[in-house]
Parts: sequence; C-alpha cells; structure tokens
Amino acid sequence: LIKQKDMDWTHVCQLRKDIPNVVSSFNVTSFPTTILIDSSGKILYRASGNDKTDSLKAKLREIYGKKLQR
Repeated sequence: LIKQKDMDWTHVCQLRKDIPNVVSSFNVTSFPTTILIDSSGKILYRASGNDKTDSLKAKLREIYGKKLQR
C-alpha cells in the first residue's frame, strides 16, 4: 500500500526491538497515528485515526506555503 499510494515519507511500525520505542516516546495511544516532526524533533502536527487527510494537507500548506501536488 505504501508504494501503491506513493507515500514517500518514513513509516514506523514498532515491531523491532532494536529501535527506540516510538510509541511511548511520542505518546501514541491509538492506531493509526500520524505525527509530523521537524528536524529538531518538534511535533508540528498530530492526528489519530483515518480521517486526517485534509487537516494534514492544510498543515503542510501552512508550513510550505504552496499547494500540494497530490
């Protein structure tokens, strides 16, 4: 699905024991959860559940100041 939908951002699934616990580090309480994090580690956007496409696009427009192409 990730390749089908051309989702070219990092996806994290906390199944591996050799990576930091992302679920507890970012206080994930439901799945799916979308978190947009800047390069300094600041959370810019957070949403839980499936109905978040429009709000995520709006946040990305706010950050980048241009229309998204997809």
